[in-house]
Formats: sequence, C-alpha cells, structure tokens
Amino acid sequence: MILILVTKVLLSSPTCRYAPRKGTSRLEVKGIPALIEALNDSDNFVREHVIDSLGKMRYMQPLRHLEKLLEDSDPEIRDCARNAIQNIMSARATFDD
Repeated sequence: MILILVTKVLLSSPTCRYAPRKGTSRLEVKGIPALIEALNDSDNFVREHVIDSLGKMRYMQPLRHLEKLLEDSDPEIRDCARNAIQNIMSARATFDD
C-alpha cells in the first residue's frame, strides 16, 4: 500500500516524474497500476522510461497496455514498447522451457 502511494506521489509531481527510471524494477506487482497510468503522461521522456521499466520488470500485467503503444504516433515510443514486449515475452519463454 505504501509503495503504491509513494509511486503515485512521485508520478504526480512534475519534478519527480522522472523517478520511475531508477528503482522501478524493484517495485512489487502492486506498483504496476501507477506505472501503467504513467504511460499516458504528456512527457514522452517519462513514457519511454516507464515503458523501459515495465519491460525490465517482466510481468505480464502491463502487456496489453504496451501492445497499444505499438500504434503510438511517436516512433521512439513504439520502439520502446516493442523492446519492452520482447523482454516480457523472453522471460515468459524462459519459464516455459
């Protein structure tokens, strides 16, 4: 619960929105909804790092949200989303073997 609150506070502050890049891979599954919400941030720099963090976390939960970003108007966002999806799917393939 505290983790979610801290994540939401960080993401709500314009000066702290860049925080997801560092330490996000240590977030528990409970923090993922706040990161998914940050995928809609107005700053593409924030979005790129949130996408990267979700890919590094390798949970399946954000996969459908990342797949939607494959249609984003920004090519860098599409590329980040593609890489994040590949990270998630490669982790799943490792567990399936």
